[in-house]
Amino acid sequence: MLRLAHSELPAAEMMLVEEHIERCEKCRRMLESSLDSMWHDNVLPVLQTTSEDFERPHEDRGNGHEEQPLESVLKLLGPTDDPHKLGRIGTYEVIGVIGRGGMGVVFNAFDAALNRFVAIKMLLPHLAVSGAARKRFAREGQAAAAVIDDNVLPIYSVAEWQGVPFLATQYSRGTTLQKRLQDQGPLELTEILRIGMQTA
Repeated sequence: MLRLAHSELPAAEMMLVEEHIERCEKCRRMLESSLDSMWHDNVLPVLQTTSEDFERPHEDRGNGHEEQPLESVLKLLGPTDDPHKLGRIGTYEVIGVIGRGGMGVVFNAFDAALNRFVAIKMLLPHLAVSGAARKRFAREGQAAAAVIDDNVLPIYSVAEWQGVPFLATQYSRGTTLQKRLQDQGPLELTEILRIGMQTA
Protein backbone atom coordinates (compact mmCIF):
# COMPACT_ATOMS: atom_id res chain seq x y z
CA MET A 1 0.00 0.00 0.00
CA LEU A 2 2.79 2.43 0.88
CA ARG A 3 4.69 1.65 -2.33
CA LEU A 4 1.51 2.34 -4.28
CA ALA A 5 0.82 5.60 -2.44
CA HIS A 6 4.36 6.84 -3.07
CA SER A 7 4.42 5.75 -6.74
CA GLU A 8 7.23 3.28 -6.12
CA LEU A 9 5.68 0.39 -8.07
CA PRO A 10 7.17 -0.55 -11.45
CA ALA A 11 4.84 -0.03 -14.41
CA ALA A 12 4.09 -3.76 -14.79
CA GLU A 13 3.11 -4.10 -11.12
CA MET A 14 1.04 -0.92 -11.36
CA MET A 15 -0.96 -2.46 -14.21
CA LEU A 16 -1.71 -5.52 -12.06
CA VAL A 17 -2.76 -3.28 -9.15
CA GLU A 18 -5.07 -1.27 -11.41
CA GLU A 19 -6.67 -4.42 -12.76
CA HIS A 20 -7.25 -5.71 -9.22
CA ILE A 21 -8.66 -2.39 -8.00
CA GLU A 22 -11.12 -2.26 -10.88
CA ARG A 23 -12.64 -5.57 -9.77
CA CYS A 24 -12.37 -5.31 -5.98
CA GLU A 25 -14.83 -3.01 -4.23
CA LYS A 26 -13.20 -3.67 -0.83
CA CYS A 27 -9.79 -2.46 -2.03
CA ARG A 28 -11.32 0.61 -3.67
CA ARG A 29 -13.02 1.55 -0.40
CA MET A 30 -9.81 0.94 1.53
CA LEU A 31 -7.83 3.17 -0.84
CA GLU A 32 -10.42 5.92 -0.65
CA SER A 33 -10.49 5.92 3.15
CA SER A 34 -6.82 5.38 4.02
CA LEU A 35 -4.83 7.56 1.66
CA ASP A 36 -4.25 11.27 2.09
CA SER A 37 -6.37 13.76 0.15
CA MET A 38 -3.64 14.72 -2.36
CA TRP A 39 -3.24 11.11 -3.46
CA HIS A 40 -7.01 10.65 -3.47
CA ASP A 41 -7.62 13.76 -5.59
CA ASN A 42 -4.82 13.24 -8.13
CA VAL A 43 -4.12 9.53 -8.47
CA LEU A 44 -7.36 7.72 -7.68
CA PRO A 45 -9.24 9.35 -10.59
CA VAL A 46 -6.65 7.87 -12.93
CA LEU A 47 -7.18 4.41 -11.45
CA GLN A 48 -10.93 4.84 -11.71
CA THR A 49 -10.59 5.89 -15.35
CA THR A 50 -8.71 2.74 -16.25
CA SER A 51 -11.20 0.63 -14.36
CA GLU A 52 -14.32 1.61 -16.26
CA ASP A 53 -13.52 2.74 -19.76
CA PHE A 54 -12.76 -0.45 -21.63
CA GLU A 55 -12.94 -4.14 -20.80
CA ARG A 56 -10.46 -6.63 -22.24
CA PRO A 57 -12.03 -9.14 -24.59
CA HIS A 58 -12.75 -12.55 -23.05
CA GLU A 59 -10.33 -14.29 -25.40
CA ASP A 60 -7.44 -12.31 -23.92
CA ARG A 61 -8.06 -13.51 -20.38
CA GLY A 62 -6.30 -16.46 -18.90
CA ASN A 63 -4.48 -17.53 -22.02
CA GLY A 64 -1.08 -16.74 -20.53
CA HIS A 65 -0.15 -14.42 -23.40
CA GLU A 66 -1.71 -11.10 -22.43
CA GLU A 67 1.11 -9.89 -20.15
CA GLN A 68 3.87 -10.35 -22.74
CA PRO A 69 2.30 -8.02 -25.38
CA LEU A 70 1.57 -5.37 -22.74
CA GLU A 71 5.14 -5.58 -21.48
CA SER A 72 6.46 -5.23 -25.04
CA VAL A 73 4.41 -2.05 -25.52
CA LEU A 74 5.42 -0.59 -22.14
CA LYS A 75 9.07 -1.07 -23.10
CA LEU A 76 8.50 1.24 -26.07
CA LEU A 77 7.43 4.16 -23.89
CA GLY A 78 9.88 7.03 -23.72
CA PRO A 79 11.11 8.53 -20.44
CA THR A 80 9.04 11.04 -18.52
CA ASP A 81 9.88 13.50 -15.75
CA ASP A 82 6.54 12.94 -14.02
CA PRO A 83 6.70 10.02 -11.55
CA HIS A 84 2.91 9.59 -11.82
CA LYS A 85 3.10 8.81 -15.55
CA LEU A 86 4.04 5.50 -17.19
CA GLY A 87 6.10 7.14 -19.91
CA ARG A 88 5.77 9.01 -23.17
CA ILE A 89 4.59 8.34 -26.73
CA GLY A 90 5.83 11.22 -28.86
CA THR A 91 4.62 14.38 -27.14
CA TYR A 92 1.90 12.56 -25.19
CA GLU A 93 2.42 11.74 -21.49
CA VAL A 94 0.98 8.28 -20.83
CA ILE A 95 -1.13 8.04 -17.67
CA GLY A 96 -2.34 4.45 -17.75
CA VAL A 97 -3.68 1.55 -19.75
CA ILE A 98 -7.37 1.77 -20.66
CA GLY A 99 -7.68 -1.55 -22.45
CA ARG A 100 -6.08 -4.08 -24.75
CA GLY A 101 -7.13 -6.45 -27.44
CA GLY A 102 -5.83 -8.73 -30.14
CA MET A 103 -4.27 -5.94 -32.19
CA GLY A 104 -3.27 -3.21 -29.78
CA VAL A 105 -3.20 -1.47 -26.45
CA VAL A 106 -5.18 1.68 -25.62
CA PHE A 107 -3.59 4.24 -23.30
CA ASN A 108 -5.00 7.22 -21.48
CA ALA A 109 -2.57 10.07 -22.14
CA PHE A 110 -2.23 13.83 -21.75
CA ASP A 111 -1.51 16.22 -24.59
CA ALA A 112 0.30 19.10 -22.84
CA ALA A 113 0.43 21.27 -25.97
CA LEU A 114 -3.37 21.40 -26.19
CA ASN A 115 -4.06 20.77 -22.48
CA ARG A 116 -6.38 17.82 -23.05
CA PHE A 117 -6.61 14.11 -22.37
CA VAL A 118 -6.49 11.72 -25.30
CA ALA A 119 -6.82 8.00 -25.91
CA ILE A 120 -3.93 6.43 -27.80
CA LYS A 121 -4.34 3.11 -29.56
CA MET A 122 -0.97 1.54 -30.35
CA LEU A 123 -0.47 -1.51 -32.53
CA LEU A 124 1.23 -4.39 -30.73
CA PRO A 125 4.95 -4.40 -31.59
CA HIS A 126 4.99 -7.98 -32.88
CA LEU A 127 2.25 -7.01 -35.36
CA ALA A 128 4.04 -3.84 -36.46
CA VAL A 129 6.40 -5.95 -38.60
CA SER A 130 3.45 -7.28 -40.60
CA GLY A 131 2.50 -5.19 -43.62
CA ALA A 132 -1.03 -6.58 -43.56
CA ALA A 133 -1.52 -5.66 -39.88
CA ARG A 134 -0.17 -2.15 -40.49
CA LYS A 135 -2.54 -1.66 -43.43
CA ARG A 136 -5.50 -2.90 -41.39
CA PHE A 137 -4.56 -0.53 -38.56
CA ALA A 138 -4.24 2.38 -41.01
CA ARG A 139 -7.63 1.52 -42.57
CA GLU A 140 -9.22 1.57 -39.11
CA GLY A 141 -7.91 5.09 -38.53
CA GLN A 142 -8.99 6.29 -41.98
CA ALA A 143 -12.46 4.78 -41.56
CA ALA A 144 -12.96 6.42 -38.16
CA ALA A 145 -11.65 9.77 -39.44
CA ALA A 146 -14.09 9.67 -42.36
CA VAL A 147 -17.12 9.47 -40.04
CA ILE A 148 -18.36 12.58 -38.27
CA ASP A 149 -20.93 11.51 -35.71
CA ASP A 150 -21.57 12.00 -31.99
CA ASN A 151 -21.14 8.24 -31.50
CA VAL A 152 -17.69 8.03 -33.14
CA LEU A 153 -14.64 9.49 -31.42
CA PRO A 154 -12.72 11.87 -33.68
CA ILE A 155 -9.16 10.95 -34.70
CA TYR A 156 -6.64 13.63 -33.76
CA SER A 157 -3.54 12.11 -35.34
CA VAL A 158 -2.00 9.03 -36.90
CA ALA A 159 1.73 8.64 -36.30
CA GLU A 160 4.50 6.23 -35.33
CA TRP A 161 6.55 5.87 -32.17
CA GLN A 162 9.64 3.65 -32.12
CA GLY A 163 8.52 2.24 -35.48
CA VAL A 164 5.07 1.24 -34.15
CA PRO A 165 1.93 2.99 -35.50
CA PHE A 166 -0.57 4.62 -33.17
CA LEU A 167 -3.79 6.61 -33.33
CA ALA A 168 -4.60 9.50 -31.00
CA THR A 169 -8.33 10.04 -30.50
CA GLN A 170 -10.64 12.03 -28.30
CA TYR A 171 -10.74 10.63 -24.76
CA SER A 172 -14.23 9.83 -23.51
CA ARG A 173 -14.84 8.78 -19.95
CA GLY A 174 -17.48 6.10 -19.71
CA THR A 175 -18.12 2.42 -19.25
CA THR A 176 -18.42 -0.57 -21.53
CA LEU A 177 -21.68 -2.22 -22.49
CA GLN A 178 -20.37 -5.45 -20.95
CA LYS A 179 -19.71 -3.74 -17.61
CA ARG A 180 -23.14 -2.15 -17.68
CA LEU A 181 -24.77 -5.54 -18.27
CA GLN A 182 -22.77 -7.06 -15.43
CA ASP A 183 -23.77 -4.26 -13.05
CA GLN A 184 -27.41 -3.74 -14.06
CA GLY A 185 -28.48 -6.96 -15.73
CA PRO A 186 -30.39 -7.27 -19.03
CA LEU A 187 -31.46 -4.05 -20.74
CA GLU A 188 -35.01 -3.03 -21.60
CA LEU A 189 -36.02 -3.44 -25.25
CA THR A 190 -36.16 0.32 -25.84
CA GLU A 191 -32.61 0.69 -24.50
CA ILE A 192 -31.37 -2.19 -26.69
CA LEU A 193 -32.92 -0.52 -29.74
CA ARG A 194 -31.46 2.89 -28.83
CA ILE A 195 -27.95 1.44 -28.48
CA GLY A 196 -28.37 -0.61 -31.65
CA MET A 197 -29.40 2.45 -33.65
CA GLN A 198 -26.43 4.47 -32.39
CA THR A 199 -24.05 1.61 -33.14
CA ALA A 200 -25.43 1.19 -36.66
